[in-house]
Amino acid sequence: MKTACIFIVFFCHCIHAQIDPIQETINYVLQGNKDEEVNIEELTEQCRLILKNPLNINSSGEKELTQIPILSGEQAKQIIEYRTQNGAIVSIYELKHIGFSPTLLEVLNPYFKTDIKKEHEANIIYVLRAQSKFKNEENYLGDPSKIFSRFKYTSSHHQLGFTLEKDQGESFLGKHQTYGFDFYSAYFQYQRKSSTIIVGDFTINTGQGLVHSNSFRSIYSNSPLYSNLYQNQLKTYTSTNENSFFRGLAFRKEFNKFSIQPFFSYKKIDATIVSDTIKSFPNTGYHRTINELEKKDRCIELSFGNSITYQWKNMNIGINELLLKYSMPFLSDSNYYKSNTILLGWQNIHSLDYSWHIKNINLFGEIAMNNDYSISSLNGIIISLNKTITFSSRARQFSKHFFNPYAHTYSQGSSSKNEEGVDFSILLHLRKNEQLILNYDIYHYPEIKYGVKRPSYGKEFSLLYQREFNQKMNFYVRYHFTKNAQLFDKNEVKTQYESHQIRAHFHWKIAHQSSIAIRTEMHQFAEKKGWLTYLNISHQIKNSPFHLLFRYTIFNISDYDARIYAYENDVMYASATPAFSSQGNQVYGMLKYRINAHWSAWLKYSTNELKIQVVWDK
Repeated sequence: MKTACIFIVFFCHCIHAQIDPIQETINYVLQGNKDEEVNIEELTEQCRLILKNPLNINSSGEKELTQIPILSGEQAKQIIEYRTQNGAIVSIYELKHIGFSPTLLEVLNPYFKTDIKKEHEANIIYVLRAQSKFKNEENYLGDPSKIFSRFKYTSSHHQLGFTLEKDQGESFLGKHQTYGFDFYSAYFQYQRKSSTIIVGDFTINTGQGLVHSNSFRSIYSNSPLYSNLYQNQLKTYTSTNENSFFRGLAFRKEFNKFSIQPFFSYKKIDATIVSDTIKSFPNTGYHRTINELEKKDRCIELSFGNSITYQWKNMNIGINELLLKYSMPFLSDSNYYKSNTILLGWQNIHSLDYSWHIKNINLFGEIAMNNDYSISSLNGIIISLNKTITFSSRARQFSKHFFNPYAHTYSQGSSSKNEEGVDFSILLHLRKNEQLILNYDIYHYPEIKYGVKRPSYGKEFSLLYQREFNQKMNFYVRYHFTKNAQLFDKNEVKTQYESHQIRAHFHWKIAHQSSIAIRTEMHQFAEKKGWLTYLNISHQIKNSPFHLLFRYTIFNISDYDARIYAYENDVMYASATPAFSSQGNQVYGMLKYRINAHWSAWLKYSTNELKIQVVWDK
């Protein structure tokens, strides 16, 4: 508890200071999502790029505005419509007249500028991080340390960067890993007017995500504002996920109303091989043991693709193509946990996507098909009835034979296959700065899936109430209910489990650069129960280069099935969303020290881990 006392003394020393805008963005996103379902690393990088060159709120189009992770397509259209009717926006706080809440405007403010001058300043950032757990597993080949290094150069027309990573327990410069780091990633991008070329690692997002989707989207948000996942983006890859990216050459060209986006990718991937046949694709990225190393880079993945989009007035239409082939046949294990998938040659996956606005109605969707004519689709509608009520509904039908490792869209399962369902969402503006979001989802798995040996179905209900007392104080409470059941035959049903989760979260920005947050969460899974409470403090000392963060967590959870996830503040380009189970308490503290205008140092100490990071940002 000495650590706790030290941090509280610093906090009380002086309450003044600016909260990290990226951290504020993450907190805002997590209000409407489950902590464990948000890719924090990808979200952080996306925010940082915009903060370096804020968007001009008076000239940015819908495509540019939706690059901000917390802005939906509907909100981007509202901004464009507002400035069309009222002229140039002098202050972002004008958007309160079209329903933007004070909290949302505070979070959005750093991402925008109102002047018409374009700034094209070169930026160089280098990150070096070393972290270590205090205990290592006996069968791991390497030490318990993790080493991460990232370099990125950005100018008006160029981007150049690389990422290096060694995970905890992996060997480094030894007989098991002679090349040093376990993961290498690099890219070069040239962008001029309407053309973009990327050589190296890149990601592509199109449509609703049934063909190309391997970077951040607000997939799990229950708000109807984020129901339409439509995107058409080509970006360099900067994450440390060792699977969800392409490696090769990509090109994007925008014409008057058309855009084309062809690409080629060649990379080695992990695979479990038995008798020259692929049985599975491990996607953890860990190579800590002999068994894990034997699966490293065992298979070659070759892919080609293209996306053609056409924009006409309020309609976007796209055609997406992906050709995929592995260096050996893929025959997945035929057991209760995996559907029987056979891939012998080229896999051709193509789709048609659309997004159409008709006054206050938005129709959207994507229909995809693969080699054997298995069809998967997601279609939906968003209706803004008035300034008080917004409604959305999505219907999805994913074939049991639809295979695409790069598909990532809204679903209850872990992949876009073997699922049928429909969800409904309502956003109610009860009073000024007070919202209620309700979501109901019913779904069905026609075939067996992981952990379930029979066809099954389920339903999910969630309620999110948000109240902003003023620009500095807000509160939300979220209830989430899930029920799954197995179908034995037409007349017999066996309930598998029911899950209840309730969370109450209070956030208070005490001063410009100091905040305090308190959260309590309870989870009941069948007969298993658990609760968690934490106190989170963020404070930057007045006229000082020190920024302090502290959290104390206490929890009592009967079983791992009732585990509770809680996102933690972390050093730059790192993410931590631990799962709490059993009983106890946990403390962590983090210190950021701004050495000078370009150098900063980070230190995070928790119950079982130490992280040290140095950042050069020029």
